Amino acid sequence: MLTLASHTKHPQKDALAMDLGLQDRPVSNITVNRVTAGFVLTDLRVDCSVDASLNPFEYHLQLMNRHELIDVKALKIAPGYVVYEE
Repeated sequence: MLTLASHTKHPQKDALAMDLGLQDRPVSNITVNRVTAGFVLTDLRVDCSVDASLNPFEYHLQLMNRHELIDVKALKIAPGYVVYEE
């Protein structure tokens, strides 16, 4: 499951939430299979970076449950997703 919200660094959060249909709820949950998760996040232009560092005008959505998806290998292609190996 992917938990998406309007980008936290967008200067007009209320207008963005209204455009995305999120005015009555803070997040939207999308159920996808693990293999297609990276493609879905890319297609929806979701900022998957740890610190929401991608341009909020280009990426209107932000992945909120990134910490739950660390083991999903398909996220390697998602915008801003980087796995830090120790």
